[in-house]
Parts: sequence; structure tokens; C-alpha cells
Amino acid sequence: MERRKALQLLALSSGAMTIPAWNSIRAAVLPVDTTADTDTILNDLKDEPAARCETRRENGGLRLYLNDQQIYPFMALSTNIVQMAPTFNKAGIRLLAPILGMQSFWKGPSDYDWQELDRFFAELLMLHPDACFLPRLHLNTPLWWREEHPDEMLKFGLPVDPERYKIEPETILPGGLVWESGQEVYEASWASKKWRQDSGEMLQAFLNHIEDSPLKSRMIGYHPTTGVTGEWGYFGARFLPDYSKPMQKRVDELPTAKERMNTTFGLLRDPQKEKAVIDYYQ
Repeated sequence: MERRKALQLLALSSGAMTIPAWNSIRAAVLPVDTTADTDTILNDLKDEPAARCETRRENGGLRLYLNDQQIYPFMALSTNIVQMAPTFNKAGIRLLAPILGMQSFWKGPSDYDWQELDRFFAELLMLHPDACFLPRLHLNTPLWWREEHPDEMLKFGLPVDPERYKIEPETILPGGLVWESGQEVYEASWASKKWRQDSGEMLQAFLNHIEDSPLKSRMIGYHPTTGVTGEWGYFGARFLPDYSKPMQKRVDELPTAKERMNTTFGLLRDPQKEKAVIDYYQ
């Protein structure tokens, strides 16, 4: 079949797919027993060596190897990963990407509690004993950090309804991820050196904990992320961030919101007339 024809058929078939209602998807997820004995499950891993995961180029393509054994690079991700773990196990999907809300384990300055984290991984291993993990580490800041460092928080070029700043925890998912209303406009500026330093120290403490734990035999890597949907999209983008004090220190000139929303050269920016905007985005 010609390549063009194949792409047309793919587009048509994709457009014809139907997505079931969210409630029907949730109903298909059956309850599971999560009464894991953390100490026993982790103790069973103590004689396993630390996981070694790498890519190798063979026969013109990349191959994924886990402990020198080739493994199919198919990874399962779900906000309901505890309930889905038995299904992934039955499907033969060994690699899981659990979402970890690091803010739930970060209790205060240089104060971390990893017990709930260990219990979470023990639950997954109870339901999927052969699982290996590439955890998705969400670096959203804890509420106590935001309250202690108001000068490190995002500021916006467009007005924001003050009500949107109200933080009301709605749901804490297994793994510690906190769904909050208002969080999008009440987060740390990525230009903040304090945020980078404190988050870095928290990540180092997390890595030290894992590497000193039997869990190191099941960790194939780590995926740090934050931002909108955990994809490094700037929080509150529609309100034009970032006019925070940390950002003001990083650039020579802060362009106005009007300058950012308009260009002098169609879809492009004229470096002679819009240097401040270009420099700002860089």
C-alpha cells in the first residue's frame, strides 16, 4: 500500500473511534485488595541487585535492556494505577510509570516522610510482583512552602480572579498526587533559585531513600516533571506569567502584557523592535 494511502486510512480510522463515557471507564476498574505488608514485600527484594536499564542500538534501531535482558518498551501509566496493576500484570506489561506527588512526602524544610511512598510501591508489587518502575515525579510545591515563600510565587501580566488563588485540596491520588483547585495560579516561579534549590534537595533525599532501599532493584529511572498536566507547561499560561520577583532578576527588561500579545511582523517578531520580548521568552 502507498504510504500516502496508508496515512489517509489511519486518519479516517482514528476519526471514527468512539470514546466511552468516563463513568463507564471507571466502572470497568474493579476494586483490589491493597492491604500490603510493606516490610515483608520489600524484604523479599533485598537480595535482588540494583536495576540496570539501558538502550542499545541494534539492527538499525534502539532496543531497551533491563538487567542485560531485552524487554519490550511498553509502559503503563494511570492515575488509578493501583486498581489497574492486576490488569497490567495479566496483560504482560512489566514496566509501570506511577505518578508520585512529591509534595505529599515533603513535610517541611529538609523534612521528608517516605513511609507512605514505600507503602504505595509495596501495594503495586503485591498486585504485580514482577513490576519495574519509571516513576513520574511531580514537583508541585507543598502548600507550606508556598505560604513561607510568597516572594517566590508566580505573578501574572493579566488580571486573575482572586478566588482562583484559594487552595482547596480535592483529591489525593494513590502515590500522593494532590488535585487542587486554584493551584494553577498559586505556584512557584520556575525562575526562583530558592524553588530550584529546595526541590533539588528534596529530590536528592528521595533518591538517597530509594538507593538505600530494596526498591532500587525495581527502579529503571526517574521522570521529574511539573507544570500543567505534568508536562512542563507554565502554570497559568492564559494569564501571561511570569512577572515574579525571581523573573525580574533574570531579565534586563520585562515586556508588558500588550507587547507579548502583539507582534510587529505578522506571526514573527522583529528583533530590532521586539528584542525585549524575544529575550524574555528565551
